[in-house]
Parts: sequence; structure tokens; C-alpha cells
Amino acid sequence: MRNKPALILLLFTLLFPGAPTPSGAQPEAAFDHFRNTINARIEAEKRVIEQNPEDPQAHFKLGLSYMALGRHREEIAAYEEAVRLKPDFADAYYNLGAAWDLLGDGERALRNTRRALHWYTVRRNHPASRRALRELRRLGNKYPQESAGAMEGQKEEDR
Repeated sequence: MRNKPALILLLFTLLFPGAPTPSGAQPEAAFDHFRNTINARIEAEKRVIEQNPEDPQAHFKLGLSYMALGRHREEIAAYEEAVRLKPDFADAYYNLGAAWDLLGDGERALRNTRRALHWYTVRRNHPASRRALRELRRLGNKYPQESAGAMEGQKEEDR
């Protein structure tokens, strides 16, 4: 992708509205600024977690920062800690599904997106439920073998 730094700058401004950006900066400088800002956020979230390791939201925010840098293994670890602390954390399950998808693990992507859908439905969060259903359809098309296997496993559990 030839214009990746410009895309990163756009992503940065969407994820962090109001954050200072270098005005008139070249794309490479903007990307460096983005990376430095996200790394500072990671360190800040780690300090919050040190002070309150039982805060699932802090782990979730740490996962978001890792996601922004494409550090998906660390992102997954942060979200997994968030759902360990708060087993009904639908947004963390949804993001886990997305991260596993980016790493090419369809089974885990589908499993976590289904968990997100379950908790969104329990909370009657209809817009998020519809988004999770669309994502499940997309994942099912991308990973048909894993999707079929998961459906068989679900049928066994229902019996």
C-alpha cells in the first residue's frame, strides 16, 4: 500500500479526535507522530493497569492501542484479560473476533464474535447485535469449514 502513512494519519484523526497532529507534516512524519502517540497511550494504560489491575476497561483500552499499531498478539492478550475480569464484556469479545480474524484463525474469530452477539443480545443492544450478525456472516463466508464445524458443535450442545 503506497499511501499507508496518509491512511494512518486519517485513522489517527478518527480514533483520537482533538489529539494534536503535526500540521503540514509529510506522511512519514505523520506516521511517526501517530506511532509515538499510540506508544505513549500504551504506556499510560499500563500505568493505569498497574494501579488497578482488576479494571477490565483499562485492559480493553490497552487492546485498542495495540490494535492501532497492528500488534495483534498483544491486543488479544489485553482483550482476553478484559473478558477474564468481566465475562460479559461484549465489545472485548467482538474485538477479539476481529483480531483473531486478522491473524487468520477463523475458529477463534467465529467463537468470539458469537460470544459478542450473545452478550449484545442479552443487553438488547440491537445495533451492536446487527453489526455482530453481519460480521458472523462475513466470517462464515471467509471461513466456511470453521463455520460449519462450529454449527455442528452448537447443535451437539443444544441436544
